[in-house]
Formats: sequence, C-alpha cells, structure tokens
Amino acid sequence: MTDLPALPWQARQWDRLRAALAADRLAHALLLRGPRGVGKGVFARRLARLLLCEARPRENEACGRCRACALTAAGTHPDWLTVSPEPDRATIGIAQIRDLIEQLGLTAHHGGYKVVLVDPAQACTREAANTLLKTLEEPPGAVVFLLVAHQAALLPATVRSRCQSVTFPVPDRAEALTWLARAVPDVEPAAAEAALDLAGGAPLDAVVLCAPEARARIDALTEDLRALLVRQRSAVDVAGGWQALGAVQTTERLTRVLQQAARVLAGSATPSGQNRDGQHAAASSAMQALVAELDFERLFELHDACRAAWRGCALRQGLNEQLLLEQLAVTCRESQSTRPAGR
Repeated sequence: MTDLPALPWQARQWDRLRAALAADRLAHALLLRGPRGVGKGVFARRLARLLLCEARPRENEACGRCRACALTAAGTHPDWLTVSPEPDRATIGIAQIRDLIEQLGLTAHHGGYKVVLVDPAQACTREAANTLLKTLEEPPGAVVFLLVAHQAALLPATVRSRCQSVTFPVPDRAEALTWLARAVPDVEPAAAEAALDLAGGAPLDAVVLCAPEARARIDALTEDLRALLVRQRSAVDVAGGWQALGAVQTTERLTRVLQQAARVLAGSATPSGQNRDGQHAAASSAMQALVAELDFERLFELHDACRAAWRGCALRQGLNEQLLLEQLAVTCRESQSTRPAGR
C-alpha cells in the first residue's frame, strides 16, 4: 500500500474526526461526500490506518511502526474490509454486501476496530444498499463504516440518515495550485491551471490530466466537438470514437471542456485576456479553434446537453451508452450559432 500523505485542504475534517476519536465519540458510520478528485478516498484510507494502528491513542496519524501498520501497509490487515465494484462491473451487488456481513460476524483478529470501506458507495444497487442499511442500523460490535461517495444523493435517504456526513468541497484555487506545483513540478504553471480547470477544481484529477497522454485525449475531444460544430464529421463517426472512453468519462470531460471554453470566451472579451475571476484564459490550439466556433448561447446549449448526459450516466443501469453518445453527438452537430456572419 502506497504512502497516504495528508492533503492540506482536509485539515479541518481530519482535526474534527481525530478529536472525536480521542474522546471516544467517533460515529460508527461516516459518509465522506464531495466531488470526485478531492481526495476522499485518501482521507478514508488515512483514517482506516489510524483506527487500526496499535499506537493510536498517542498518535495523530498511524505510527507506521506497529504490527497493525505493517499489515495495513501491505494491504493484508484482516480487520480492514473493502467493498468496491467487481472487475468489469459498475455496481456493488447484494452478494458482496452479504459476504461483508458474514465477515463482520467474526471476532476481530486484533481485538480492536473493524473498518469497512465502501468506495464508491453510490455504486451499491438498491438491494445492496437496503441490505447494508440493516447493518448500519445495528452494527455488530466495534465497526466503523467509511462510505466514500462523489454522488451521495444517489444513495437511499435511509442510508444517508444512518451516517454522519463529512463534506469535502473543492479546495481554494490558490491552495490547489500551490499543491499542484509540488505534486507535478515539471508541469508549466499555465498547463497546471488548465488541468485544474478541466478537473473542475479537483486537485487529484488535475494531476492525472497533467500527463501528456491525458492532455492529448482532452485535445482530441475538443477537436471532436469542433468537427461536429463545423460538420466536418458525422455524429455516428464521432460517437463511435467516444465509446472507447466510455459514456461517463466522455460526458464528464466534454462538460469540463465546455466550462473551460466559457472561461476562454469570457477572457477573450477583456483587454487583459483574463476572465472576471482573474484567471488567465490560456488555451491550447484545439481550444482556441473550438472557441472560434462558439458564442455564449451555443456554448451554454452544448454545456447543458453534455451535463444532462453526464448526470444521466450516473444511474448506468440499463444504459445504452452507444445511443446516448450518438444522441449527444447529434445535438452538438445540429446546434446553431447566433453569432452574426463575418464575426
């Protein structure tokens, strides 16, 4: 298991839960909620390691030296149970939750806490969530449930009501950029800013988007959008390429691309080349070419369509991804600019 450094924008949440743990007031179920890429999973794993650490009463972090810490570092601690979608599946099924409940019925191997990490919690099917609810209502002994969710609203209200919510918002932009400069020191500041914009302000996602191959994929999506707007390619052709990325990632990234396009378009209207937040409207050549085909009315129409498709993908069950992507590509291709000719 890799090291889990503290993320600076999580200090308030960490201090709150550490104090509750020290006072023996930690809730038996925590719902760690917030957008993707802000480090909820990192936080959950830090907390799990602290809960299982044998030196916990004397430490603010897991000591990293005791027998329990050695097991968690190796990913073999028997009292740390993780539930995630199985390979090639998008959901957590009822059989997984039943297996979890059976394991919770056994005595803790090390005589302390058992920690259950469900990530992402919103992937539970309705049946799985209802089965988990019964255990949340009557937890078997010293168990702490950590439910990580970037779409917590998709969890049944009954499950949410049995958990103490810990919210992780997008961090302050300046703080995120300072952290990014340390995390990816070889990336130019303008490129880091662009990656942070495309990540919706989520620093961990921005790190991924700083990689050259990720940047190339974003540029390819941007070029796809422009090709649709100027009718250089058919909707079926473009949507066929999008299927390789998947509907969820495609619609999310298209939404982010259009949000960045809005910032660039707003910046191009000011003498300084900055938007009203003072952020530089630095853009790749692919983004500049896309913005040249947009006015705000057309941009917002496309953004709303992509965001609606992205939200629709969250349910996933029974989703016809090919049809969704083709319909989205048709919407983009058929959109009309209200910009006067010659401008």
